[in-house]
Amino acid sequence: MIKKTWSGLVFIFLAFLVLLALGAAYLLGPGGWKVKEGQVYAPYELRHPEATGETFSWEGGEETYYEPEYGFMAEATDPTASFSTPQVKARTVEPAQCSDQALGQVTPAPGSWVVPSLSDGVGGVATGYFSTGAFSAGFPSAPSGLLSSLSAPLGTVGKASVLAGHVNMDYPNDRLSAWGLLHYIDPCAHVYITDEAGVTREYQVTVIDTIKQGATETDPGLWGSAEATPEEWAKYGAEELVWLLTCSGAFVGDSGAGNTFLFPYTDNLRVGLVPVTTESEKIG
Repeated sequence: MIKKTWSGLVFIFLAFLVLLALGAAYLLGPGGWKVKEGQVYAPYELRHPEATGETFSWEGGEETYYEPEYGFMAEATDPTASFSTPQVKARTVEPAQCSDQALGQVTPAPGSWVVPSLSDGVGGVATGYFSTGAFSAGFPSAPSGLLSSLSAPLGTVGKASVLAGHVNMDYPNDRLSAWGLLHYIDPCAHVYITDEAGVTREYQVTVIDTIKQGATETDPGLWGSAEATPEEWAKYGAEELVWLLTCSGAFVGDSGAGNTFLFPYTDNLRVGLVPVTTESEKIG
């Protein structure tokens, strides 16, 4: 009886080891959970099995983005960073030279911006909202944001206007906000902004890049005027400049690493806009 009992225990133990090995092969295999430094990280596709792809068509081609590549927060390359924002799709090395042709596609509601060429992933287009306020006082939940009261009002000649909003929606909906979807915007895309007084202005994207969180508060390209930074201003070839900001890079929480400009990410995405000349302005 004792021998049979021990034989049974050995069999159960060996079976357990086999199952453990198979389980480890699944967990560590492609698409499985990852183990690093004693911690288990669940890839995005396991946490969001309902994720789907979305196909975007344009003249001459089409491309399909699969979440989390489009529409959701992305899994970080380094799992110890928890997660990250998507990669910037079309970073500019130098300010883009665009057509300066007004299209007049949309008129956003007061205190909002719209990018007609940028899908929101749920059947509409990217639309963000803003009110004037101090960044230091905190940001509203996305898709709302702020026009910095330390920057210039929209339409100001010779000084930049700076708008910012959170990259993602509130937990547990970790879908990218309209601000976060700016990671997928293209150079020369048209952006329509209606200020709080109801005046709509049309812009084109001339800059798409990232800047370290710690440099955001002092970067002359964001906050400087034409008089203070003529070299910086001259790069854009316009008398008015608007920046749209949101978080970018790896999530660092409140570790302090990179978290010097209110947000727990290493970088900020900045999208620079210059005004499009309307037909009446060209005639005048």
